[in-house]
Amino acid sequence: MGTNTDNSNINNDQEISLKKYFNIILKEKNLIIILTLIASVFGGTYSLFKKPLWSGEFEMLIQNNNDTYKPLGNKISSSINPLAGLNRTVENKTKLEILKSRSVLGPVYDFVKENDPNMELNFKKWLNDKTNIKIKLGTDILSVEYKDHDKKLILSSLLQIKEQFQNYSISQRKKELSQSIIYLNSQKQKLSERYKKSLAKFNKFSLENSLGNVDGFISLENRNDSNTSNSTNFSNQINTPLANNARQRYAMQFQMLETYETKFENLSSRLKPTSQTLINLKIDIENLKEALKRPNQILIKYKELQSTVKGNQELLDNVINSLEITKLSQARQLVPWDIITPPTINELRISPKRKQIVFTAFLSSLIFSFVIAIIKSKKKGLIFEKEDFEKLLSITFNDCINKNDLTLNTLLIKKLITNKKDLNNLAILELNEGKNETSKYFLDDITATYISLDKIEELEKFINIVVLANPGKINLKNLNIAFQYLKIYKDKIKGYFFLEDL
Repeated sequence: MGTNTDNSNINNDQEISLKKYFNIILKEKNLIIILTLIASVFGGTYSLFKKPLWSGEFEMLIQNNNDTYKPLGNKISSSINPLAGLNRTVENKTKLEILKSRSVLGPVYDFVKENDPNMELNFKKWLNDKTNIKIKLGTDILSVEYKDHDKKLILSSLLQIKEQFQNYSISQRKKELSQSIIYLNSQKQKLSERYKKSLAKFNKFSLENSLGNVDGFISLENRNDSNTSNSTNFSNQINTPLANNARQRYAMQFQMLETYETKFENLSSRLKPTSQTLINLKIDIENLKEALKRPNQILIKYKELQSTVKGNQELLDNVINSLEITKLSQARQLVPWDIITPPTINELRISPKRKQIVFTAFLSSLIFSFVIAIIKSKKKGLIFEKEDFEKLLSITFNDCINKNDLTLNTLLIKKLITNKKDLNNLAILELNEGKNETSKYFLDDITATYISLDKIEELEKFINIVVLANPGKINLKNLNIAFQYLKIYKDKIKGYFFLEDL
């Protein structure tokens, strides 16, 4: 319950405060209207005489379209490179800062100074005030805007900026190609040396181990002892290109192996398995088989060296191809960055925006005049609120007097003072520092005497007194004086009324 009461009091205080300020504004409406009107006229006049500011713009694609060449080491696809987007953003920001530097836009700044004698901006201030150069987010499109009061100068400046950017794109491309050629030549030399060393090492190893491209694994483990199976399996193994080449190199060994195996087959049908002749012949066959096998370690090393030579050769070939492509690109005529939209002047001016200026002037002056009216009222110490009167006079109003309803006002007085004789000896005191307007609030059948503050001592002559509080017409000082008199005549006072507009 306490909380609800507190909230109610807060709301009432807010309503009283707002009403108080509304009354102040209403009382000072002439001042507010005059100040607002003057400021609005001034704002409109200013917008008419202010020199218009125009803008122009163009867009260009800031990427090389001369060829599809990319330097070696920059061939990683953006689809598999998680940092590709970040790298592109950083690259574009760096490129933007270079384009906005004096080294690129210095000639444009000098051109503008020559054609606009009144311009006193330094390069940095000129860049910030006159231009708006940016790269559209997530794209390679450069947007350039230029602002000035002179349309011809805007168009000329945009053309100058476009030319400088395109010249920069060509010079930058030439620089990239030259650096790429230097880099590729150095890589060519390094890779050539690496290739020669790996090839020499491979050839040396091949010669030391009597190896070549014909060497490989030859399986002799699955040969059977029968003549038929022997011939079939051997034929299947040696009829391959690799086996045929190997047989040419080891013809004598294979011929000897065939002789031993044939002799073994012939003797095995006549001699016992335990015969020393068969045993010795079998040992010779096994030894010859082992001699015909290449050790796995040697063959693996051979393949590694061969793969290294092949890889170095491919890298060298790639560098040589890239070098030739780059040299062709350098010899060709380079194409500058493409213009997407040519330099044009925008139809709508940037400023002055007359409607906006007038509205701003109106709103600002309205707020300013409100503040002036409140300060003026505070300085005068005028009392507006019914509650303030009741608090300062220690009274409670009987009712409110409506300025526009004379009949009702008259009935309120007659209801309070029923004796007609008392009406003839009635004084109506209006708490108003200005001209007394009490006679305008009642009908003529009220024959009371109207007393103003400057004649408040005349209340002594009357038996009945009615007090009217006029908001915004009396300050705190005069109200205190009136309060002292009203305390003296409190027995004569029949009622208090608050004057208001409804």
